[in-house]
Amino acid sequence: MPASSVSPQSLIRHTLAIRRTDLVLATILYGLHQLGEALVPVIIGATIGTALAGADPGALLMWIGILAADFLLLSFSYRLGARASMRAKQHGEHSVRMMLSARVLDPAGGVDQAPGDLLARADSDAGRIGAFAGMLATCIAAALVLIASTIMLLIASLPLGIVIMVGTVLLLVALGLASRPVQRRSRIEQDDRGRVIVLAEDLVRGLRVLRGLGASGAGARQYAEASGQALQTTLHATAGAATLTAVGAALTGTYLALITVLGGSLALSGALSAGELVAALGLARFVIGPMDTLAFTGTAIARARASAERVTAILNSPIARADLGSEEAGSDPVLEVFRVGPLPGRTTPLSLRLDTQQLTGIVTEDPRTAQALIALLAREGDPESGSIRLGGTPFPDLDARHLTRRVLVSPHDAALFAGSLRAALTEAAAAAAADPAARGPHTEPAAERAAETATEATMHDSPATFATRAAHAAHVEEVAEQAPTGWNSDIGERGGALSGGQRQRLALARALAADPDLLVLHDPTTAVDAATEQTIAERVATLRAGRGTAVFTSSPAWLTRCDRVIFLPADTAPTEGTHRSLGDSDTRYLEAVLR
Repeated sequence: MPASSVSPQSLIRHTLAIRRTDLVLATILYGLHQLGEALVPVIIGATIGTALAGADPGALLMWIGILAADFLLLSFSYRLGARASMRAKQHGEHSVRMMLSARVLDPAGGVDQAPGDLLARADSDAGRIGAFAGMLATCIAAALVLIASTIMLLIASLPLGIVIMVGTVLLLVALGLASRPVQRRSRIEQDDRGRVIVLAEDLVRGLRVLRGLGASGAGARQYAEASGQALQTTLHATAGAATLTAVGAALTGTYLALITVLGGSLALSGALSAGELVAALGLARFVIGPMDTLAFTGTAIARARASAERVTAILNSPIARADLGSEEAGSDPVLEVFRVGPLPGRTTPLSLRLDTQQLTGIVTEDPRTAQALIALLAREGDPESGSIRLGGTPFPDLDARHLTRRVLVSPHDAALFAGSLRAALTEAAAAAAADPAARGPHTEPAAERAAETATEATMHDSPATFATRAAHAAHVEEVAEQAPTGWNSDIGERGGALSGGQRQRLALARALAADPDLLVLHDPTTAVDAATEQTIAERVATLRAGRGTAVFTSSPAWLTRCDRVIFLPADTAPTEGTHRSLGDSDTRYLEAVLR
């Protein structure tokens, strides 16, 4: 079932309506500007006619004064109209980006496009839709002034007015037909550009691995091929747009030549005076501008529609979770996985319980089972059979916001946002502090609190003290000490300025700072050295004492500190005990831990 049913046309209409007042204001002001330009040849023609007639000099000065006032009007109206048009453009782009963001972040899920592809749609496609909103005022003003110019020409000369009217209709029809291939080419161009962005992101993220495998050359060739394909489609689309513009210019030039010939013949026959001829030819020359604007409108509409189709494809993505529920779990819930299946790496349905007051280690015989369970606990999807319950209430019946406050899943490849070290921690802690009802009592051993004093001193302006405790537990203070500007150091896009181990520690600290009732971790320290991993596991166990923590891991550093360990064989029911007892009694458990 789609999350919404938004057509490309309705998306464009919505974008235009965001700043309706600015759009109307820009249309009026642009109209005044172009009307002022249209009046220039008329006023000049009247001035020339007055001078040739030998009228009173005062009348000549009057027409010169009117010409000066006209230039003042068109100058200020354009400046103010451009501002209003830009506001409509920027707010239109922002609206489209917010709609995309809301859909991508919707708890209902269902959007599985790569981040690079989503970025291309939120950047380039939203920009094209906003650009159309910005230029619409110019197009409407051009059409209105073209009508006004035609009326003035009809008054001056009926044949000229008829030629302009017929030429305008024919030109718009021809450009409308010619714009359809441009729309198709524009969509293909944007699709190929999005694929190149996705590939570039994947290559950058996996560059170290590619170098280690000696496959960086193959990756470079693959990117070069994709980039070359995108270049060809871009050139193809640009050529189509240029052809459309050239056709519009050719038709406009032909139109102007016909008017000039007709106006000259009328003047020679005595049907037009010298002043009327100057005004007529000046108007005919002027209308090239509005005609060019209308000619480009076809290209802008084609691009906006193609981009709107790409955006609505995301907005209308089928949702993964139809029921987000509205209930809340009890104050001390237990998480139950009840006969869930099928799961990768398991031949039988799975049932287990996670206490919200214990540190529980979970070892899977097949790593795919852990990944599938992590996705279900994060509610990236619902199980095909069975259910996952919190406090006896199935996940689909729980309010989505309530569920994320009570159960937080930190995946192995948790994403980090650009910003400072401090911001990465304090924002999570501030969000938890904003909802004290979602946080239960905490233990604060004196020895642990004393060890955190130095960290808190360097984060003296942290909005939440708990962030310092999380930073200490995850050993992030060492990262801050090594950074150029301490806690204010920028971690880069997706934490790119940090090493793999530093990213893992920061992601762990962020999850700890959120302080949920049940924290689910997936291999949180695989890129950390053994000594640091021992320290982190010990500190996390102390910090989360009295709170529920489940760690999917095969690391003895974590398993030895767990209150209990659950082992999930591929073909039998789960077994549980301590790390020592399972190691003494189950050879398959030992193999899973030592692999």
